[in-house]
Amino acid sequence: MVELFSGVLGVPPGGWPKKLQKDNPARPGPLRGRPSANLEAVKWEEEQKSLEKNLGHAVRRDDLLSSLLYPTFFAKYDKFRQTYSDVSVLPTPHFSMV
Repeated sequence: MVELFSGVLGVPPGGWPKKLQKDNPARPGPLRGRPSANLEAVKWEEEQKSLEKNLGHAVRRDDLLSSLLYPTFFAKYDKFRQTYSDVSVLPTPHFSMV
């Protein structure tokens, strides 16, 4: 909630009510501008080479993006996918059997 009211996730049209901004103890004031404006630009080619070296296989651009956004989860997902292949092609009933 602290980050939400600080503007980390964006700001609603018209902004947050002043009382909510004032009562946020973790931040001195709301963020201004786009939430991602202060992020460093990604060097796609370098990041892709690094990820491929770490994983030991080629990666697609969407895998690279997933890795950059969710590094811990993607590492586990990729290990699972390398072990069991692409399970997204299995019909849903195989997962819902109890």
